[in-house]
Amino acid sequence: MQSVGSLVALGFIFLSLAVSFVLSHTLHWVFLNLGIIDTPILGDRFTLTTLIAAAVSFGTGFLLWRNATVNPMAHEVVAELKKVTWPTGEETRAATLVVIVTSVVVSLVLGFFDLGFNWVINRIF
Repeated sequence: MQSVGSLVALGFIFLSLAVSFVLSHTLHWVFLNLGIIDTPILGDRFTLTTLIAAAVSFGTGFLLWRNATVNPMAHEVVAELKKVTWPTGEETRAATLVVIVTSVVVSLVLGFFDLGFNWVINRIF
């Protein structure tokens, strides 16, 4: 089992990767709309927007990891999540099946009501 500190560090790394991905695409779109050339740095896949997004997201992630308020809070969240009793795979499958069947039944009932009201409205007008 991993320690809380390593899980928090992995969480900050994965969060920084996700923010970097989204920010890179957003900056690329902004560059395109402003007519700024997105200069390739290490081939077509690693451009100026990718570098800016990586620097901003990993810099922010590092600063948040070193923050005296955010880091202890993240440790508390991981410690609490370790206490959670997660459902087994079979329980998850059963609950998913219940949700799917209920959704189908409710959609059929609403569909029949819609057809009935539509038929009544067409007969009135």
